[in-house]
Amino acid sequence: MKNNYGLFILLLLLIFFSCTQHDKFIEKIYSSVNDGDFIILGDYTDFTWDNVVLCNPGTSRQDYIKFLGNQGKNFDLNKVIIFRKGEQVVHYIKQNYHPEKPLAVEFYIDTNTYKIFDKDTIFNIKKYDNNIALYPVVSEN
Repeated sequence: MKNNYGLFILLLLLIFFSCTQHDKFIEKIYSSVNDGDFIILGDYTDFTWDNVVLCNPGTSRQDYIKFLGNQGKNFDLNKVIIFRKGEQVVHYIKQNYHPEKPLAVEFYIDTNTYKIFDKDTIFNIKKYDNNIALYPVVSEN
């Protein structure tokens, strides 16, 4: 019984730290930008990366698997932010997407699938009520 309790605590800690890590990037942007600002994503991360894949809900399962391996099998109909060093994934954020409930911080790209941007891409900020929209203003890779 003691062993099960320890596993339960370990599982809770793992979930807590995973969520905290995934939300840190979003929280940093949400709490520090203003409408009309221009930002570079690299200024809001604390890990090394050189390109980011922004995935919209129309991204195919095959594309998710291409970027994330087997972890990408269940990512249909989500918005996903994938930070990479070369082709290696170093961090990703899965955002549950619902068209009638905007995300607190949401990237807008001109495709239903995905686009890849380099670390120095500039994004323009637009604030709508309690939501933040980011639009790339420099061309993608």
